[in-house]
Amino acid sequence: MAYKGSMAGTIRERSPGHWQLRVFVGRDPVTGKPKQLSRSYAADRREPGAGKRAAEKKLASLVAAVERGEYGGTQSTLGSLLDEWLAHSERMGRSPKTLHEYKRKIDTSIRPKLGAKALDKLTAHDLDRLYASQLAAGLSPSTVLYHHRIIGAALKQGRKWGWVDRNVAEDATPPAARKTETKVPSPEQVTALISEAARPGARNPELTTIVILAALTGMRRGELCGLQWGDIDWQSAAVVVRRSIWQTPDGIGTKGPKSHQARRLVLGEQAMVVLGGRHARAEADATAAAVALSPDGYVFSADPDGARPLHPDSVTQAFERLCRRMELPASAEAEQSGRDIADTERWPFRLHDLRHYTATQYRRRHESGDSCRSTWPRRRVGGTPGVHREHQRAGPGRRRLTRGRAEVAEALCRRWWIEPHSRSHGRNNRSVIRPESPREPLSTVLQLCLRLPNRWTCLSSGPGLMSTTWVW
Repeated sequence: MAYKGSMAGTIRERSPGHWQLRVFVGRDPVTGKPKQLSRSYAADRREPGAGKRAAEKKLASLVAAVERGEYGGTQSTLGSLLDEWLAHSERMGRSPKTLHEYKRKIDTSIRPKLGAKALDKLTAHDLDRLYASQLAAGLSPSTVLYHHRIIGAALKQGRKWGWVDRNVAEDATPPAARKTETKVPSPEQVTALISEAARPGARNPELTTIVILAALTGMRRGELCGLQWGDIDWQSAAVVVRRSIWQTPDGIGTKGPKSHQARRLVLGEQAMVVLGGRHARAEADATAAAVALSPDGYVFSADPDGARPLHPDSVTQAFERLCRRMELPASAEAEQSGRDIADTERWPFRLHDLRHYTATQYRRRHESGDSCRSTWPRRRVGGTPGVHREHQRAGPGRRRLTRGRAEVAEALCRRWWIEPHSRSHGRNNRSVIRPESPREPLSTVLQLCLRLPNRWTCLSSGPGLMSTTWVW
């Protein structure tokens, strides 16, 4: 006999004293099928109608729980949500390289353990057990934390879609990432790398140019591979970073820079000489192959006309081979003496560490007051914590400004270009002022800045106007 307990639930006595409770939850947001919650209740006595009142109370509590949203969502699995999240990320324009890494980590570390887990049964405890098993298997805390962020991002999107009622990853406890020291090569080591790369008979003859430009400009490997001859402004000694090359096992492609906007880098004389030498060699190769060197040709290309860029992975592998060659003398000596190679004799550098080297050298020049035409954008300093962090406290290069007048600010603005700063420190909205021309002496600019309002701050990176950045 079935009894109707409420508009949202039913109760049925399947046998004497044994009751079945059902509550309509709604329709599955993925399949569209009706979804019901079923529970059973057994009375102490096995008699017809026994325990009906207690069963109705249990049914009422289930209805209240459903109305609170505790049993909503979908019966689809976490693997299905991850697949849909990947497709959504691709539609939203996520980098193919990033998507490839997401999919690789999902397929190798997440799907085998929790891919078949129903979303409405997934708990924070399930995630914590996954993280513990991965740590026990030897994965680093940073890798496990990366897996947690993938699951959390997918569940967050699933909550927006109605697949889940809450993001259980917010209640999970992933491991904290350990801070590791970034290996930044010294100027002497960079010079040694360049000398070794320029050795006659090298496998990659243009690796020397790549290492020099990476050390001087701080460009990423994809940006170096994506540099075209039309991006070089020979008159103003500058390059415009407009694109980056990505690579996955499926092939290569072009995307925008990591900052999602083109940026202009002012180069020094040494960088322009290196680029000029590379252009002369490219023209000679094009002439020998009876082809034309197009402005759309890539600076680093195996084709005489520069039609195709170098693969980023091949550049990374060439740099790794270069570092291994630098270790050969110390390795041979250690093998003869029967000892392990010392840490000070190793060359554990990545190509990306040259970008850290550029920022570190920029910071040192900024602190020492050396005059240089910096290629490192001011707003980018601090992008890598612990390597090249922008100073926040007042120091020798930072002065508090007092008692300003509007006409002084206007005079300063007429002499300098002004553009918005990318960050706000504290309550002060700031802007970056860069020099329009080197006509004004630094003493004049300092005198003007010292008369600006006391809520403004001045930052100097050196005595030369072309190397000075003011934040106010």
